Amino acid sequence: MKRNLLCLLILLFAYSTFAAEGKKTNTDEGPIYKEQCHAAKEYVTSLNFLRDPSNQFRIKESDAQKVALFVSKGCNKASIRFIKVVTLLTRVGVDSATAIITGKEFVNQSDDKTNTFLTVFKGSFLKKYLDMDIHTAKKIALSLSVGLQKDPAIVQKDFMMISTFCVENETLDLPRPKCGEYAIKIIKAADIYEGSIGEALIGLFNFMTMNKKGPRLPTYKALQLSEVVLKYGPMAKTNFETGFRYALSKTGLKVGRGDAIKFGLKMAKLSTK
Repeated sequence: MKRNLLCLLILLFAYSTFAAEGKKTNTDEGPIYKEQCHAAKEYVTSLNFLRDPSNQFRIKESDAQKVALFVSKGCNKASIRFIKVVTLLTRVGVDSATAIITGKEFVNQSDDKTNTFLTVFKGSFLKKYLDMDIHTAKKIALSLSVGLQKDPAIVQKDFMMISTFCVENETLDLPRPKCGEYAIKIIKAADIYEGSIGEALIGLFNFMTMNKKGPRLPTYKALQLSEVVLKYGPMAKTNFETGFRYALSKTGLKVGRGDAIKFGLKMAKLSTK
């Protein structure tokens, strides 16, 4: 009897082990197929673009073919991404060699990252926004597109939101390049957090400067403190405001504004693990 029971247990163990091994090779997601690429189409499109005399690229035929081959390896829509970047840069005065090199950066990037580069570059370069020089605008656009892990759509939205807020808010009185530098610092610091940091920044700044129940700080101090608070993510805005109000209230900690700010910052720092 004991021997039969032992044999049964061994069989059950062997079956469960086999089943577990089987599960490792079969997933509920179904089969995974490799992406198919219209490589020839990408090659032809990019080579025709480089050959087009109206673009005045002054590139050797052999070099143009090498670039086209490189682009074709980026799979579907690689030529479109390449052409969009090169066209924008050459139109604003970037030399063709530099524009082509930058365009190649986006051959293997997503469409969203490419669009983020285009949007951030325009926002940095155009006079109605930050009015930066071409080199600086390109550097910023690369750092906020290729250089970040966050959803590119959120990054470009945050950049334009913060830049526009900074430029159009007369009380800030910041030079436009300084607005760009501030936006970059805020966005890069928040790259490890989900959600929009632009909305949090504007809301927090308004609370610190205009809200009757807020700290009522001068503009420059509000900008500095907002940067410190938002290092801990978008949720830090809510925690700072709630902590500040509670510390100041008669039913809370009943402290002055200075200590309330310190308590709000303490709560903000606990916004992330």
